[in-house]
Amino acid sequence: MIQTITLRNIRVYEQLRLEFPQRLSVLFGLNGTGKTTVLEGVHALCTTKSFRTTQLSELVRHGYTEGLIEADLTNMEHRRIELRPRRKTFIRNHDTCKNHSIFIQGQGIVSLAPEHQALITGSSEGRRKFLDQLIFGMDEQYIDTIRQYQRIIRHKQALLKQDLSLDFYSDQVRPWNQKLLDLGQDIRQRRIEMIFELLPRVQKEYRHLANAHTSFDLAYRYDSHESLQDQLTKQSHVEHISRRALFGPHRDDVLIRLYDQKAQTVASQGEKASILLSLKLGELELLKESASAPPILLLDDIGMTLDPERRQKLFERLEHETVQTIVSACDLDITEKVKQVGGQVMEKQKQNDEIWA
Repeated sequence: MIQTITLRNIRVYEQLRLEFPQRLSVLFGLNGTGKTTVLEGVHALCTTKSFRTTQLSELVRHGYTEGLIEADLTNMEHRRIELRPRRKTFIRNHDTCKNHSIFIQGQGIVSLAPEHQALITGSSEGRRKFLDQLIFGMDEQYIDTIRQYQRIIRHKQALLKQDLSLDFYSDQVRPWNQKLLDLGQDIRQRRIEMIFELLPRVQKEYRHLANAHTSFDLAYRYDSHESLQDQLTKQSHVEHISRRALFGPHRDDVLIRLYDQKAQTVASQGEKASILLSLKLGELELLKESASAPPILLLDDIGMTLDPERRQKLFERLEHETVQTIVSACDLDITEKVKQVGGQVMEKQKQNDEIWA
């Protein structure tokens, strides 16, 4: 759990130190007061990434070249991220971590922000990342498998961009395809197993949130009914012509279906919100059951993603939730619900104010 967080030259903050209660808290304030920035900092300390931007350097306050995010966690643990031009340093208990998996080890996190609506409506890349992040939370070595696979794809893509004959390309790409096959089969199997574990949990959450007997379904989709080995050996000429790596788990998708159709096209806004929240709560349950430490739950600006009825269902659940939960909101109704379930409200009135009280 996060006990205190410090931000220095991060977005709107020149200097902030904030202490969290152990169970439930809400950051309340107008838009632009830095609520989401605090949640971004917590998320970065648990994942080395932001849920709003692809580059942590973009968190550095305008006009400054360096920024700092650090926190004290339970069990006397300290994490620190130093952001400098062209360099990020991750420090855990005073030791610099060159391997990101060592830095984030031991503290899982589940985040829900308006940006995550792309899980339902966006491209397949976001859904693959969602699944992979969930596997990371349960097996910290899996990140190395993904990184090895991505390196192989980059090598293969570099070959495809060269003006090579098909025969010469086939000779050169053969060892890369073998490595891709070994890792790709492992990644696909892990993802399929994760969907099998996740599905009953998200279906249960959806039925509660939507107050419905029907539920949505998840399925893992390949590019083809052919095996990956057949694709890589028999379709090599297709990749050579297109100059793109077309086969492998980097092209797969997670299908989200409602009423046996794509939720992206048939679900209402309320149903999409329920599906998204169910995915995140299902992720939370899996991490609670399998991770070495209780995960943290971040809920950013839930007034934008949930209507009043679904908010009520969520807070009924949070009343009995034991994990540390941090909520950001600009809606007074949400702060009242947090108080009703025993949470703490921290408020900031002005954008240039550094104090949450």
